[in-house]
Amino acid sequence: MKKKMKFDMFTYTKKWTTIILVFCIIWICASYVLAAHGAKDIAETLGMKVIDLTKAIFCTYIIRAFFDTYSEKKCDYRMFRECIKHEEIKNAEDENPLR
Repeated sequence: MKKKMKFDMFTYTKKWTTIILVFCIIWICASYVLAAHGAKDIAETLGMKVIDLTKAIFCTYIIRAFFDTYSEKKCDYRMFRECIKHEEIKNAEDENPLR
């Protein structure tokens, strides 16, 4: 039950990235098995394609995650500044002696 709840906390992208990583690892292991049985050309081609695929997927995921985090922090900072500005205006109105 706990494992299921923990897995549900992952985002959609993290789930698919994890699934693709598992299949890439299996694919790389298969290329080593092929190389051990004498099909070195096929294994080399297969291994290179898997590595290229893995790099492309994870570089894209890392860039997307960076910009998501950057945008989220920027929004948080903007909201913080607006709250501070609102608090300063409220304090200035409370200190107004003409009221």
